[in-house]
Amino acid sequence: MKKFRFLAVMALLMMFGCSKDEVITDEQELFSVEKNSQPVIGEKNGLDNPGWKDISFQLTSINNSIYEGNCMPNNRKILKSGYFEGNIQGFGVIKSNLSKYEFSEYCVEDEIGSNSPTYGEQWRYELKIIGGKVAISTKDYFYLDITGYLYPWFNLGTGIDDGTFIGTATTRDGSGKFKDFNDRTFVVGKYGFEGINLETGMIHWWMH
Repeated sequence: MKKFRFLAVMALLMMFGCSKDEVITDEQELFSVEKNSQPVIGEKNGLDNPGWKDISFQLTSINNSIYEGNCMPNNRKILKSGYFEGNIQGFGVIKSNLSKYEFSEYCVEDEIGSNSPTYGEQWRYELKIIGGKVAISTKDYFYLDITGYLYPWFNLGTGIDDGTFIGTATTRDGSGKFKDFNDRTFVVGKYGFEGINLETGMIHWWMH
């Protein structure tokens, strides 16, 4: 089809006195337009979208042996502070050295009711991060608050105290490029088999 179209364009242009070089240039431009009009993988274009929302990023513990106020039994613990990382689509790459969080002194034991998810244990633990900062530069940043429940369990497959987290993050006090990035809500949780180790205190959660 492309060969036929090329020959047709060439014949028409030759009728008007165009050179072979001009024909090749016109054909290259035509193919370039076609190529650039194709959807880009990762953009919001139906089935090519990987299933995540437009923006997703993550938080990871800093392994500094400073733990969140420990309300969990059996020597379970969570490291108190950490950093955000990832790429906020349309804004830029998160600068981890500028993007820190710290758990507030809030860890409340709560008995799991019949209407709540259960992961094999009787108790869950409400946790909060107030005022975590996410920045792509010193001028472009926002703060977020995270609240949710940690559901611990002993993982027979890995032989460690594991768990899952179900929570939400809400943005506020945006600055620079993020001045209108307020009151956005993200789901926070562990995805896949890794994400929480209640023996070392390391966590790795996603927001999307």
